[in-house]
Amino acid sequence: MPRWPGFLFREFAGLRDGVLELRLSSVVAEWPAYLFEIHPIGAEASVGRISIRFDDDPSIALYAGNIAYEIDPGHRGHGHAARACRLLRLVARHHGVDELWIVTAPENVASRRTAEAIGAEFIDTLAMPPDTDMYAQGVRQARRYRWRP
Repeated sequence: MPRWPGFLFREFAGLRDGVLELRLSSVVAEWPAYLFEIHPIGAEASVGRISIRFDDDPSIALYAGNIAYEIDPGHRGHGHAARACRLLRLVARHHGVDELWIVTAPENVASRRTAEAIGAEFIDTLAMPPDTDMYAQGVRQARRYRWRP
């Protein structure tokens, strides 16, 4: 697997609870990050995606977040994003990370509920800088949560 200076990627198998499993779809060496597909146990079709990013760039905690999740429209409202976040604990612990950031748009109620469901602590809301990807997508504020998995 690719290496980032000081970072060694690992294959993670068995990231599952009684309902969902995470299947590694790729890694991004430049960030570094793991990207997973979220599947009901034994199902071929995924219900969404989740990524965990390990980068010491301060803008990650401020505007991008270490964890990003997206549940497909037909599968929302079942707690899949929160379950998937909890499954990432093993990945974070393996890499010695004890603090992760989740950043949402204030109007994204589902994402806020997910952060709160896993016990992430609301820290603040910041203005999104115009030079960020999220700003280009129309997001003007970043609601930040700190999670200690």
